[in-house]
Amino acid sequence: MAKKRANGEGSLRRRPDGRWEWIFMEGYQSNGKRKIKSFYGRSQKEVKQKAQPYLEARAKGINMGADYGFSEWADLWYKSHKDNISPTTQCNY
Repeated sequence: MAKKRANGEGSLRRRPDGRWEWIFMEGYQSNGKRKIKSFYGRSQKEVKQKAQPYLEARAKGINMGADYGFSEWADLWYKSHKDNISPTTQCNY
C-alpha cells in the first residue's frame, strides 16, 4: 500500500516514459493558475537527491519559486548569510 504524503510534500510518481517525477505546488500565479516545481530522475533516489536543496530552502522559509530582481535577491542572500560573514566584510558590502 502506498504511503500518503502530508500536505505540502508534493506528489511522487513514475511517468509513462519510465522516469520518476516529484511535483510541488509553490502557490498561484497572478492569473489564478498554479505555480508548479518539478524534479525528474531515473530513480526515486535520484529525484529525492535533486529535490533536497529545494526542500531545505523551503523549510528555512526561502521562497524558491519567486522571481526576484538582482537587488531583491542580493538583499535576501545577505540577510540569510550575515552570520557567516566577518564584520569587516559586512562593512564593505
